[in-house]
Amino acid sequence: MPGHAFFCSITAAVVMGIPLPLRYERATELHVAVPAPQRALRGRGIVGHKLQFERSLVIDFDGIRVSNAAGTWCQLGSILTVPDLVAAGDYLVHRSRPMVTITELRCALEAYPGRRGKPALRDAIELLNPLSESPQESRLRVILTEGGLNGFEANVEILTSGGYRYRGDLVLSERKLILEYQGAHHLEPERFRRDMTRTSRLEADGWFVMQINADDLRNPGELLSRIRRALAQRPVFA
Repeated sequence: MPGHAFFCSITAAVVMGIPLPLRYERATELHVAVPAPQRALRGRGIVGHKLQFERSLVIDFDGIRVSNAAGTWCQLGSILTVPDLVAAGDYLVHRSRPMVTITELRCALEAYPGRRGKPALRDAIELLNPLSESPQESRLRVILTEGGLNGFEANVEILTSGGYRYRGDLVLSERKLILEYQGAHHLEPERFRRDMTRTSRLEADGWFVMQINADDLRNPGELLSRIRRALAQRPVFA
């Protein structure tokens, strides 16, 4: 790769570990950018980009030249949906290992010269949450917001009457309702047993734990209706 070129967009996201939909994570084409006005690279397996991009915004990530985190997120705006942009953004601003701040993303978005994708990016940035623990949890949170179900907090710590501390993925405390996204790792025998005990302890204290999986996220309308039915049956707790 020429010295003035760098990976961008999907390829930069994969290099940095930013979560993407599987079809993009498995893509074999490489997205390579050069600063404008130089001519975009061409070649088999290459998607060439010519970007209005300051050279200082190119970083070295484990020995690989890529556009920086904020720039990469902005580039994804023309490719990803709002839920996927939120999942990617939540990863970048995560409280335990932030690669960028929400303020820095806002500045990058305002300075970003591209028009395609900006509306989606502007919607997504208002939904970012550094407390989110997984991409699917982020996508679930977007479904709730877009469906008008507000008030759920991410990863709230709950102390049971027995003295056990748990964190709920998305918690509506006033209704004692917990939405738990269950990925494949929850099927491991030891994890499955711990989850059963955890749920039993929470429900013994009056919490309702709704288990949600990938199939549910593919049918958001039905999922929202199910959550609303559960809420209709829950009292308001002081």
